[in-house]
Amino acid sequence: MGTKKAGRTKKARVPTPDRANSSAALALISALQAPRAAAPPATTDPDGFITQLQARALLGGVTDTTIERWRKDLGFPAPAKFGGHRNFYRRGDVLAWAARRLNEQPSAHAA
Repeated sequence: MGTKKAGRTKKARVPTPDRANSSAALALISALQAPRAAAPPATTDPDGFITQLQARALLGGVTDTTIERWRKDLGFPAPAKFGGHRNFYRRGDVLAWAARRLNEQPSAHAA
């Protein structure tokens, strides 16, 4: 009967570019290095729902904290939740809120 030698393990072979499918390896590397999109495209339907990430992008890339502050202090629309913890907003409500805020701002060119 053979005996095992203690402390010796076989190392896993890591594929190198010459061993791996080079096009698949290059595709994986480029996917990992590619910048992530800020948000998936939002719906253009005013009654359609958008995610909080899409709402942030629609409003110029603001943060979640800014959205929360606007909700508490400036009347930003309340989110709808469809299970889980993700916030959804009606696109039309977000755009209407932004338009009201723009109309409330004093014009810099007004005399």
